[in-house]
Amino acid sequence: DIANHVQLVLHQIHRSGGSELFWHDMMTSCGVGLFDNDPELVPEGKQIYILSFAILASLVKAASSKVRRVSQSYELLPRDVGNKLLNLELIQHFLERFGEEESALKSDGNSPQAVQSIQTMVYSIRRLVVPCLLWNTESGLEEIRVFRRIMCIITTMWKTPFYRKNLKAELSLLVEHFVVHVLELGPQYLAFDQQFDNDGVQPAELKHISKSLLTQQIAILANLKSWFGKGHND
Repeated sequence: DIANHVQLVLHQIHRSGGSELFWHDMMTSCGVGLFDNDPELVPEGKQIYILSFAILASLVKAASSKVRRVSQSYELLPRDVGNKLLNLELIQHFLERFGEEESALKSDGNSPQAVQSIQTMVYSIRRLVVPCLLWNTESGLEEIRVFRRIMCIITTMWKTPFYRKNLKAELSLLVEHFVVHVLELGPQYLAFDQQFDNDGVQPAELKHISKSLLTQQIAILANLKSWFGKGHND
């Protein structure tokens, strides 16, 4: 049942439009189906989990939207880039707060824990956030600010013991995809700067191609330094 509900959410995420209807579905059919049957939660606790899930799903939907280009050019539309950056940052904030709350509850032996709902939320993060990051690979390679946001989310998951424990396979996939593969490519200073036509104009089909992955690789190394810094004891 959990897999079916989350799969329905993924289907709704990649449908265009319908923000109000999407929120209604997340709060009712999907959210209730995922968290309403947990016997360890009081009604108020169920509503908190349902609301948290609806917020996460809405952020993932917004962050997964395509980035359009300015008419008759290869420049990314600033409004779409800004929208994606905001929602990726909010996803990172959500993961930080949820991870901190669960770690605090685990350290406090006297606090009751809704194990079923926690595992359901972990499964939702696994099936929603990780595909969202992978979906944004192209945008991250074209726009360094998007790539930095993606790396910040991966760093948050890596440095939070709660996610390190529950998302081992997903973290290894993200590290291989965004860290290992990008570093293997080399700085990739492409030769397109030197390709001009007889009038000294660079061909339009080459202008949209990133001339270097150096900034992405610098962002990777900066995050790797924080992963294995002296202050990180996990």
